[in-house]
Amino acid sequence: MYKPSVFILLTLGKYASASSSPNETELVEQLFLDYTVHDVVNNAIGMPVIEPWASEYVSALQEKRYGDAVWARYHILGEVRNGVVETTNQTVLESITEDAMGYKANAPEQYAEAVSFYAKSSGKDTHNDVLNVISRVNHQQVSALQERVTYSIGCSGDHLAYQSSCLRVLDDMPTPKTQIGNIRRVAVYNSCHLRVGPYTSAPDLTYYTAHAVARLIEEQCSRVPACCNSVKVSGSSPRNSGHPRLSLKRSQRQFANAQAANRDERDISSVFHSFSGGPDKTLPQTSADVKRSLINRSAGRHVLQASWKRLLKQLRSEAEIIKAQGTVIIAEIDLYDIGRPSAELDQAFRKRGVAVIRQVVPEKEARNYKTEVEKYITANPST
Repeated sequence: MYKPSVFILLTLGKYASASSSPNETELVEQLFLDYTVHDVVNNAIGMPVIEPWASEYVSALQEKRYGDAVWARYHILGEVRNGVVETTNQTVLESITEDAMGYKANAPEQYAEAVSFYAKSSGKDTHNDVLNVISRVNHQQVSALQERVTYSIGCSGDHLAYQSSCLRVLDDMPTPKTQIGNIRRVAVYNSCHLRVGPYTSAPDLTYYTAHAVARLIEEQCSRVPACCNSVKVSGSSPRNSGHPRLSLKRSQRQFANAQAANRDERDISSVFHSFSGGPDKTLPQTSADVKRSLINRSAGRHVLQASWKRLLKQLRSEAEIIKAQGTVIIAEIDLYDIGRPSAELDQAFRKRGVAVIRQVVPEKEARNYKTEVEKYITANPST
């Protein structure tokens, strides 16, 4: 269960009022405990955390129960079901063991510091099994550990990206054997994003390794899901020989916010209240007072009336132009020419405020978009 990078933002209100002392803004140990107390309390990690594990993580760190904190860390993102980590199909303790071996083999100095750190855990710690694993791996030979460390790939049915976009990511991505450093989004093309976990969650990795792992994800996770008629990709590598998790998928930032997600996906009232079927909502009295004040003032009334008449006159004129020219009134430009638009396009864009950009996605992919939208509308006519 390598330190995952998940991208949807939720509100962590349970302990939003808690305060953070200076030491709570720093990592106490960077390999297994890669979130600070401040990050969790203030929802600053950019991913949803699960209760009761978030609270347990915070309290365990504050009470120096470091084995309990590691155990909570492996549960904090909700990837554990019935004691098994979904992305690796391993028990939590097995995942901790695999991660420990990766760290020991690839970051021996950092791992030695971690061993010393966990040896100071409180006597109230209830997860001595975690502490024992970290200590036991430290006594194993590095050569034996390196033979066992592999790239583990887990495929997902969520956040599917087009294979064509992911192939473009792989084709365009640089592959030098230089460290990526503190960069989360390594490469992106249209719907496909290649991301790595937090920089502090594990030893750094190179673009070369990230590209190799992403290629494995694409090869193992490409499929045609039941919802679609085109090849999609979504997967991650949670255990990459001591470096952070990598994921190749559609960014979760493209999905609806949490409030809209609470409604049925076919419920258009989540956007337009007039479609909700409920009673009309009365505007606050302050809105009525502002409008009344604007209209009742003699100068304000005349200004408002004059501006409205100017708008209607302009709309009538523009409507005739649109009627005569049709869709050609909208300026067009190829994506590759967007950095050097013609004077005519620049003028048209300034006037209309809109332009059609062509060649953004391959024609086949665009047609797949259209087909999937049509299928969705057929299945959900109320949308």
